[in-house]
Amino acid sequence: MKRVAWFSGLSVSQHHFQVQDSFNESAQLQLVRNAKYFYGVKNIEIDEAKLEQGIVSFSKCEAVMPDGTLINIPSVDADELSLQVDESASGKTIYIAIAPLPSNAKLAADSKLDATTERYYTYKQSVSDAMVGLEQSLEIATLKLNMYLITDTANYQDFIILPVAKINSVSSNKTVLLDKDFIPPLLNVFANAKLKKSLKNIFMLAQQRRKQLTQRLSNIDDYGTAGIMEALFMQLLNRYIPSIQHIHDSERVHPEELFRVLLTFSSELRTFTHQEKGYNQYPKYKHDDLTTSFTALSEDLKEAFAYVFEERSIRVPLDYIDKYALYTANIESVDMANIAEWGFVIACKTEIPKEQLSLALPKMIKVASKAQITNVVSKQLPGIKVSAMSSSPKQIPFMSDYVYFELDKKSEFWKSIYDSKIISIYLTRKFAQIDIQLWAIKR
Repeated sequence: MKRVAWFSGLSVSQHHFQVQDSFNESAQLQLVRNAKYFYGVKNIEIDEAKLEQGIVSFSKCEAVMPDGTLINIPSVDADELSLQVDESASGKTIYIAIAPLPSNAKLAADSKLDATTERYYTYKQSVSDAMVGLEQSLEIATLKLNMYLITDTANYQDFIILPVAKINSVSSNKTVLLDKDFIPPLLNVFANAKLKKSLKNIFMLAQQRRKQLTQRLSNIDDYGTAGIMEALFMQLLNRYIPSIQHIHDSERVHPEELFRVLLTFSSELRTFTHQEKGYNQYPKYKHDDLTTSFTALSEDLKEAFAYVFEERSIRVPLDYIDKYALYTANIESVDMANIAEWGFVIACKTEIPKEQLSLALPKMIKVASKAQITNVVSKQLPGIKVSAMSSSPKQIPFMSDYVYFELDKKSEFWKSIYDSKIISIYLTRKFAQIDIQLWAIKR
């Protein structure tokens, strides 16, 4: 629709004002439609008492229709929107429907009763002169938006529709039960009880997981693989919890903004928890199906918060007995019930070059149980074979300048170690500077 050309001496008719009104409304709606995901429910209240009478009634509804039309109930357009339903409506979605702006068809019906496919209907209203006040009032015909609540869109194919609720069931005594999990297109996440509860739950779970990790990590002196992963996991929680809290404490947040924050959070959590799933199966944002979008995302996050990191390496403390030049270690911290899944590695750092150490140490070390070590040393028995490793085990955190040696699990000396749960390590040579560590690693 083009704007009216106003000029001096123009013979004005109602057509001029109708064209100008149509131009202004079209321009306003076009401006609104330029925004992404501009439509949806901003605020809505359902009359719970009328549900027991078989009536779905919205006593309050603030929304923007997909064409940009503003809905505001109660207002001059309507005091409420109601729909009488029966058992056949079970499982159906409820929509607000309005007619589109006509190009050549009739814009308004003479009354609400006469309105069918018209966008508006006329309504006589007494208005006062804004410059004078109530002393001078005049009854004029105004336009009210012709809105419907519908469950069947077949007869309203040309109408602009917005889903606002879903009927779960209608009983034989006409009581309506709405689907509490349904999320309509929204402009504010706090307009929907399901989404608001989901956000609160995610926020609480994230805080709870952070608290658990804080308590656990504060009691660990040497981090194994799981400990390091947990520390990185907590760092991630510390980065996202403030953003989620900001959204949680806000009064109005667009669902796409919430989805973007939670999706990024979820994708980073997958670094730790969902590696086997790949990175091409993220939930997608669907403004017309927020139920599916947020349900999938919420499940991803809940699963991530419950994830337990598997310990793949344990540093076993070594006690040095200077009198005997002997190191001893209690391996009870290792899962003895599944000891076959575990191997043992010695990490060593001395003043001599790494290449020399990797060749020399296997010849000057004896490993056995506490009960057998004296016999192994005195009689020059081989004990448990120790072999230099070509690279550091992936289960152990990287340590610069250390050489790694693997203990042969096939040795007959392990039986005594499993019985006593003590490993003894003897070095035939003393080093001026030495750091020796014992690690249990899961295969």
